[in-house]
Amino acid sequence: MKITGIAAPAIAALAIAAMAPFAASAQATYKAPRTASGQPDIGGYWSNATLTPMQRDSKLGDRPAFTPAETK
Repeated sequence: MKITGIAAPAIAALAIAAMAPFAASAQATYKAPRTASGQPDIGGYWSNATLTPMQRDSKLGDRPAFTPAETK
């Protein structure tokens, strides 16, 4: 059975309207974590691991990226 004409947009609008109260309540109750001083709490596990060294090797010349072999 294929839904055509005005029925498909009407069904989509009805589905969106039915979910709107749930989305609004979820957004209203969430509060981002803060530190004791009121700043955003970005604590957690952070990694500075990267394949790109901080100093560019002069033998690379003008190439903008490493080859796969050079990243290992």
